[in-house]
Amino acid sequence: MNETTLIYVMTAFVIISAIALCIQAGMLAAMYKTTKALQEKVDPLVPKVDSLLPKVESLVEKTNSTVEQSGRQITEITTRANDILDSTKRQLAIVEDVVGDAAERAKVQMERVELRERPSTAAGYPRATSRGRRVRPGQNGPADN
Repeated sequence: MNETTLIYVMTAFVIISAIALCIQAGMLAAMYKTTKALQEKVDPLVPKVDSLLPKVESLVEKTNSTVEQSGRQITEITTRANDILDSTKRQLAIVEDVVGDAAERAKVQMERVELRERPSTAAGYPRATSRGRRVRPGQNGPADN
């Protein structure tokens, strides 16, 4: 490559760099202009925001205290609900025992009644009732009601 060609190539790159630098300067000027316009729009809002700041701070404080109080109440309610659940489980166990005992007693009573009735009714003889009356098979006595 000879010297002249090298100079032309270098000149072309310098021109391209100068154009890029001019474009960057134009973009910087446009950004400055946009920033100034935005600042002019925001400046009237600053006093309004400053006047609202104490109200917002008090609202944040109230919100924080409400959240803390709600947290305590939720903890208390959860504790009570767990206590009620435990009590309910204990009472349910007691009720299950009582029902099981009642069922067992009823079963024993039914077996006793069947034992009293079985020999006399099986042979077709009148059966004795708890009142001492005799009832013929097929008739409604006090035990059949």
